[in-house]
Amino acid sequence: MVAAAVAVVAADKAHSEGAQSSDARAPAGQDRAVAEGTQPDAKRPAIFAEGTNPSPKVQAEGTSPEAPAFRLPADLVARATSLGEVWSQEYVRDLRAQARDIVGGWPGTLREARRRVLAAMPRNLEPTHLEELARITNLAARRGWESVSEPDLEP
Repeated sequence: MVAAAVAVVAADKAHSEGAQSSDARAPAGQDRAVAEGTQPDAKRPAIFAEGTNPSPKVQAEGTSPEAPAFRLPADLVARATSLGEVWSQEYVRDLRAQARDIVGGWPGTLREARRRVLAAMPRNLEPTHLEELARITNLAARRGWESVSEPDLEP
């Protein structure tokens, strides 16, 4: 295993020294890849020593690293937001009727939000639209919940 790590370090060092020497030969103001007529090595897969591969990033359900590549119709967004607000109001009303405290984080889930969206929206929704509308509904409900809830002081 140590030998593999040494080989990777040596290969990386040789690669970086080769890049520096070829950069020195490139005409001023031009990229090395352009000067040599080749594509950059950016798409080359990373090499890791045995047992040191980084674990893949895990995202929480309902989160997205970037905005969706589509635009939802404004009327559907407004309906999803309204649906979430009504959902949180129903939840608060039910808890108050049971004489329970409104404490902590929003108890609703994306699965519940999907069911509410499916029940209230047109039947011909695309799966990506359904997911985005469920996310909007859940976020609106969470905002409504957080406006009336108290923080949970117990660990």
